[in-house]
Amino acid sequence: MIVLGLTRLSEATHGRLQTLAVSAHGVDLPRLERMIQSLADDVALQRNRNAQASVTKLLASASRINALRLALKKHLDGSLAPVASLTAHATPFADLIGEHRSRYHAVGDIELTGAGARCWTTKSGYNGLTVYFWDHSANNWATWSDSRPVGTPGFDPIAVYHGDGPWQGCPSPMFAGQNLVKLLGAWRNGNGRLSARRTTQAIVLEIDDACAAIPPQVIEDWSSLHERAKRLFGGGLARRNEQDEIVFLKPSHWEPAIFQEITQQVVRPVLDAGKNMLPLVAVHDDTTAAAQLEQYDPATNQGVLGLLRWLQGTIAIEPVALFDARGIHNLTLDAKSARNFNPPNMLQAMRDADLSENEDFEDDEETGTVTESTSRVGGLLRLVQSELESLAESGLGVTRITDTLATYTEQLKTIGLTVCAMPLERFLEEHRPLRQSLDSQAAPRTAAMLLEAYYMTGLAINHELV
Repeated sequence: MIVLGLTRLSEATHGRLQTLAVSAHGVDLPRLERMIQSLADDVALQRNRNAQASVTKLLASASRINALRLALKKHLDGSLAPVASLTAHATPFADLIGEHRSRYHAVGDIELTGAGARCWTTKSGYNGLTVYFWDHSANNWATWSDSRPVGTPGFDPIAVYHGDGPWQGCPSPMFAGQNLVKLLGAWRNGNGRLSARRTTQAIVLEIDDACAAIPPQVIEDWSSLHERAKRLFGGGLARRNEQDEIVFLKPSHWEPAIFQEITQQVVRPVLDAGKNMLPLVAVHDDTTAAAQLEQYDPATNQGVLGLLRWLQGTIAIEPVALFDARGIHNLTLDAKSARNFNPPNMLQAMRDADLSENEDFEDDEETGTVTESTSRVGGLLRLVQSELESLAESGLGVTRITDTLATYTEQLKTIGLTVCAMPLERFLEEHRPLRQSLDSQAAPRTAAMLLEAYYMTGLAINHELV
């Protein structure tokens, strides 16, 4: 792909990637399988001239796959590739391999306190519902989710929210998300996701005061979020802990909401006791959440359940639920809950389909992402990425002078970023003779070096920002 150019993708390329994904499945490398399949989907978008297609995203995904390949190779046969030496040592082998499907374990009887819920849609084409709980047995967050591909007949997250279940004896996910729940014979995976197995029984106790649902881990100082942000958004191949993104904040002061026309988002800044600002952000296309966040009166607010995000180069919070004297307000659900419909018996439907564990498809971290930076160092790194993107777009066989890239490489060495300069130097050395003759053996090696340089530059940008 890199040798020929990302603007010259063919159906054969798409088919080859799908074949490689199947091969990765066959040798039990599920994470590599998912990443290659995601790249194949992006190639299809590019070939169909879809508005969501992006050469930059293609290159970011390909560089991430190459980094995973090198890290796996290092673990499997002991070879030490430059990128692998920086990513594999700190990454458990199990994280590199991944899982075909989350493993759920019996955890006995557990007590949960409902803390809100939200419905969502992913870029990868899934929509679903997630209910959030404080798990007293694990002293951490737990979730239950149900999701399907967008357009699945008969599936409506709002209907699931109001329907029976997800456990025997539980009136609905809506009720569970606002009250006390004791699960008998519960099953849970390593990320805190709860299974809706038919053998699990629920005993539900209604809460009269929403303040009783406030978890013990309340964040009042925004600076404590930086360490979580590094783990979530710092890059690398280590598996993310989903519980790191769930936060419960208690703001000291609320600012008026701001509508950003360029990003089409409603932003509500909140301050901690030290006057540090943190934006609560609701995307405008979700009119329910945006309107509620904009109009919310925080006079009696007791806290905000939210998800830690990285937006426009800064830490932000996607609010899920607002806690105050009137109760728990789920931003993406409460206004929609007024719709008149007869919710189906979703618990029975799940039993009939034997859906004991519904995977949550919210996580898009396996896809390539490109982050912008406004600092001088970040600006230089982004210029390097831009040059590499131009080369990958046109293909390595096109005669192209790389003097600008060589200048950037020297600048990186001058400021001490040798970890980024070294793969760039290796690429430039291989690429110069390749411009004269596209040797069949040298071209793939040079393309791999371009991917290494792009990955390390992106990793440096993420670390510099976070």
